[in-house]
Amino acid sequence: MKKWMLATFVLLTALSLVLAGCGPTEEEVIKVGMVSDIGGLNDKSFNQNTWAGLERAQEELGAQVQFIQSEAQADYEKNIIEFAEQDYDLIVTVGFLLGDATAKEAAEYPEAKFAIIDFAYDPPIPNVAGIVFNVDEAAFPIGYLAAGWADLKDPDDPQVGWVGGMQIPPVEQFIVAYEAGVEYY
Repeated sequence: MKKWMLATFVLLTALSLVLAGCGPTEEEVIKVGMVSDIGGLNDKSFNQNTWAGLERAQEELGAQVQFIQSEAQADYEKNIIEFAEQDYDLIVTVGFLLGDATAKEAAEYPEAKFAIIDFAYDPPIPNVAGIVFNVDEAAFPIGYLAAGWADLKDPDDPQVGWVGGMQIPPVEQFIVAYEAGVEYY
């Protein structure tokens, strides 16, 4: 399943749960706010996929959606607070780097509902849904294929490499699984 399809499914599921939990009438509209990480909406990754899912929720479910672009990590808390102060039904924070800010504001606003992409809390926080992906399941076969293509291109000297993003657990998990796929080949 493509990453964007999974992200869209997860967001629509989360919105369905919020709708069921709130019990809105036909006249009520669920308000969902998204706080991006510093990658921006056109990052071709989690921010973009999350926003696409929210736009779909707006189109198909009638949700009212809004995003706030974080320009720096220092913006995370104030952006989350902005949605919490406006009584949004669901605040979606995007990315591992928003973990601390989301946890802090979830404690400050215990009646608010939160979802965070690419992060989960241990122990869980009651008003936060952590949405994580099994990146290793995708990375292992990609590593395997890369090794196979490198071997086809130059069987005497196959070379495989990778370029990782930030040094954070989800990226490191991807790299370890990718390397395992290369080794398995």
